[in-house]
Amino acid sequence: MTRSLKAIGLALLTALAGAAPLTLDRPLPTAFAAERSAPDAGAFITELGDKAIGALTDKSLEPDVRRERFRTLLNEGLDIDYVGRFVLGAYRRRADERQMEEFLGLLEDNIVQNYAWRFRNYDGQQLDLLNVREGSRDTTIVETELEQAGDAPPIRVDWRVHKKDGEFKVIDIVVEGISMMVTQRDEYVGFMRSNGGVDALIDALRKQNAALAERYQNG
Repeated sequence: MTRSLKAIGLALLTALAGAAPLTLDRPLPTAFAAERSAPDAGAFITELGDKAIGALTDKSLEPDVRRERFRTLLNEGLDIDYVGRFVLGAYRRRADERQMEEFLGLLEDNIVQNYAWRFRNYDGQQLDLLNVREGSRDTTIVETELEQAGDAPPIRVDWRVHKKDGEFKVIDIVVEGISMMVTQRDEYVGFMRSNGGVDALIDALRKQNAALAERYQNG
């Protein structure tokens, strides 16, 4: 699992990912477009990465500027509503409108707080497009390989994308065969089952976001 967590962090630095398992006692990542034509889906992933590198890797950026730029690109690339409802599992049917709205907002803030600052340390990792193929349920799979520095072997990263309101959006990232969205759903559901449901998860995310904001306020 350590390899998967490292992979998703590197993928985020090169192509604005955003998905990894939730662990509520430490900073969490989360999860991060399919149909017009297969080449378009591949172009979406590579172009999003180019935008992220161009907008976020300047080490002189003020933290607030970097975070807001990251938020803009996150909303461009990730279907946060789809991902949020998926990772709640069966608990999404128990969440009322207020809970759902608050949860989605906290989820977005958590991704921003946890990953925006990491773009300062971008070290030129290269994401290579390997193939684009049709997925299930009107999705497209963009197969990529993340080159690492030195002699470290490349990491396979596949992006599941769909279209929402005519625009590409990422709905899952599969790192070395492990679905980040499924893994995170298991973490969320397990936490809610043990701690009292959706409100407990919301409270945990709120506290974690506050801790992240304090930790990275100068980062």
